[in-house]
Amino acid sequence: MPVLVTALMACSSKGTYEAIQNGQKNDCQKYYGDEYDKCIEPYSKPYEDYERDRDALLE
Repeated sequence: MPVLVTALMACSSKGTYEAIQNGQKNDCQKYYGDEYDKCIEPYSKPYEDYERDRDALLE
């Protein structure tokens, strides 16, 4: 049972992360060219990379 709860929490966290990232990316739509690329870059990190970086900071 704890494994299932952990798995569900991970899915929920990933979904939340991706929803926030997508919202931020949508805000970048008002820019063009290099400005768009600069705006969207911080929001392009995959969840797995974010999670690894977060876990490293918490250790």
